[in-house]
Amino acid sequence: MKSRASFTLIEVMLAVGIFSIAVVGFSRALNDVLAIQSEILRNGQKRQALDSLAAQYLAVSNSLVPADWKEREEFSAPPAWRIREKTIQAEPLVIAGTNQSARQVVGWFQVYLECLGQDGEPNDAVSLLLSPQR
Repeated sequence: MKSRASFTLIEVMLAVGIFSIAVVGFSRALNDVLAIQSEILRNGQKRQALDSLAAQYLAVSNSLVPADWKEREEFSAPPAWRIREKTIQAEPLVIAGTNQSARQVVGWFQVYLECLGQDGEPNDAVSLLLSPQR
C-alpha cells in the first residue's frame, strides 16, 4: 500500500509540474500579445499626431515661411516620441502644358514632419508640398 501512495504522490507532482509549465507558457504568450497590442496603439497615436499636425498645416498654408527643425511639444508624448517639423522653399515645379510648352511654378513650400523615437531616430514621417496662395 505504501508504494501505491508514493506512486500517486509522484503522479500528482508530475501533473502539477506540467500544469505550472503550461501556466508559465500561457502567461508569457499573453505578455507578448499585450506588448504587441501596446506597440500597435502607440504607433496609431504617433500617426494620429502627425496627421493632426499635417491637417493644421493644410489649414494655415497661407502663412508659410522657411524654418529649420523645430520640436512641437503639443503634438509630442515624451519620452515615447517627439514630433519635429521643418519648412523649406521648394524647387520650382515644371508643369507640362499644351503644345509641348512647359510652365514653371514657383512659391511652393515643402513641409517635413518627423516622429522621433526614444533613441532620437526618426521612425515615421510625413512630407507635404503646399502652395501659400489659395
